[in-house]
Amino acid sequence: MSTTITTDKTYRIQRENCQAMIIDVQEKLSPHIYRYNDILKKTLILIQGLQVLDIPILLNEQYPEGLGRTVPEIMAVLDATKSKTIEKVTFSACDNDETWNY
Repeated sequence: MSTTITTDKTYRIQRENCQAMIIDVQEKLSPHIYRYNDILKKTLILIQGLQVLDIPILLNEQYPEGLGRTVPEIMAVLDATKSKTIEKVTFSACDNDETWNY
């Protein structure tokens, strides 16, 4: 059995038609996230990479009035990039018209 490797570049991610979402990294949720410090560190690295590539970032917050805003460490690096924050009250970040229309 042989394996075929394709070199077709049409399926590569293009900067012009992609975006990233950071979902529910909020103040009152963070103490309950397993290995939160590792996740935070890697999320900050991801954001820095997205900024270098000039990829828009969509920030989702679940019920911020009750769960707090996105943690300050993330907000500090997002201030330097083009990003948008969407508040949601549904569990799924994708079950939100504002998210789909961004």
